[in-house]
Amino acid sequence: SFDEAMAERRDPIKATKLRHQTAYSVTLKDALDKYLESREGNCKERTISGYRNLVVKYLKDWLDKPLAEIPPEDVVNRHAKIQKDVVKANTKAPQGTSKGGTEKTKPQTERNNVKRKGHHSANNALVAFRAVYNYARKLNPNASLPENPCNVLNWADTRSAKAKIHIRQRYDHLRD
Repeated sequence: SFDEAMAERRDPIKATKLRHQTAYSVTLKDALDKYLESREGNCKERTISGYRNLVVKYLKDWLDKPLAEIPPEDVVNRHAKIQKDVVKANTKAPQGTSKGGTEKTKPQTERNNVKRKGHHSANNALVAFRAVYNYARKLNPNASLPENPCNVLNWADTRSAKAKIHIRQRYDHLRD
């Protein structure tokens, strides 16, 4: 390992190569498994399965990819794609008819007066990714994993309009 090479004062170039190899050997799947294993007993089973489901559903094509090869641009693009995919999935034309024989006209995106824009899904999937990535960095402090690519995200604001108004009112006195 890198530490062993440096402790024995071996070739620092060889030690750096080992560090680089370690960073590129940690895949999202490996990191996810280790992270969830570490959370057992500390989290509810539902939380653990929720994280796994989010990563598998929305980041499936990243599972075999080394964490070091996932740049911030990909994270930003994936966040937007998840939102777009959720909206697309929820705006499918209603099928069939209701009990009274009339055609269903209420789009799925407005069920229960809530517009589904995919913000929650995108945020939750990448919160899970961020946690896994941070755990991998903590587990391998000498690996040359770059800074967490989620740090560039502008997280979608998922608070309700009522909550936003409350926050604005609460801090209005601070504005000049």
